[in-house]
Amino acid sequence: MVESNTMLAQLSWRLTNRTEDVAVEALGYILNKSGDARDALAALVGMDVRNLEKIRTQVTVEGRRPDLICSAGTSMNVIIEAKFWAHLSEGQARDYLENLSDFGVLLFVGPGARIDNLWCDIKGDISAKLGSDIFNADSRRAYVEGTDKAVMITSWENLLNSMIQAASGSLEVQADIRQLAGLTRRMDEEALLPFSKADLSPQIARRMRDLRRIYDDVIARCKGEGWVTQWGGTSRFPQSAYGQFWQISGMEGWFGVFYDLWARGDCPDTPFWLELYDCPHSVLDEIDKRMGVRTIEEMRIPIYISVGLERQEIVDLVVAQLEAISKVIEEAATV
Repeated sequence: MVESNTMLAQLSWRLTNRTEDVAVEALGYILNKSGDARDALAALVGMDVRNLEKIRTQVTVEGRRPDLICSAGTSMNVIIEAKFWAHLSEGQARDYLENLSDFGVLLFVGPGARIDNLWCDIKGDISAKLGSDIFNADSRRAYVEGTDKAVMITSWENLLNSMIQAASGSLEVQADIRQLAGLTRRMDEEALLPFSKADLSPQIARRMRDLRRIYDDVIARCKGEGWVTQWGGTSRFPQSAYGQFWQISGMEGWFGVFYDLWARGDCPDTPFWLELYDCPHSVLDEIDKRMGVRTIEEMRIPIYISVGLERQEIVDLVVAQLEAISKVIEEAATV
């Protein structure tokens, strides 16, 4: 699984608000650099683009600026439009298709969760008549009737995974592609997906309320038992977490509901997390060993809850894990 905390993903979000442009330039760099990556693109769009002379980014064509143009000579064989969560501009698909060379492919690349909705927008924007859709799990494709042109959409994950597989002989190229894959996954994670009816049900609100109540009960128990001290404010990052700074057996840390880690999908499935600041690696390793957990990013420890438990049973389970961690810290301090 591709991690979303790659260097490119981290730096792009910190240094610019034009992360889509960064993704486009990175894709152009990879395609120019690697024949294997171009072969993967060829296989994906169903045409021979091995002899392309140029991969250009952000070139103005008759008032439009396609993200990438893959060309042989003066022909625009493949036009790639990179999408994340911005709307399709009116006339964008239609204009690109008109400028595409015969036997060319207009390829849109977007988040997997947006493929179907974006595909409908693309077809609605094209004035020419399209043939029947060709579906697979990650792509949609249709031919323009009366021409040899095709329009297609696929997910970032599908495109980049195919490139990684094609570049199996070059660890350097694979590393470049994984950097871009990390950025695109980070952009997917940060996006606001359209709400479904289930998302707006009272059950979601009740669960969030339940988590805060469990958290408050855990805090009360830990304070009463004395191995947690120096409680701080009630919020660390209001948009991404709900918790408090504390000292557990004298070591500074933070405990609470960490929404961002919970939402990432590549972390253990739990809302509760403990952070330990300036914790020696030997102590973290011992915590991992005794509790069978997987510490994330060197200091974040998942605190598990189980399904089918009543509220007080969940509180007991969370407190027991925190107490076990405190004992490891105490033992390390006496060595």
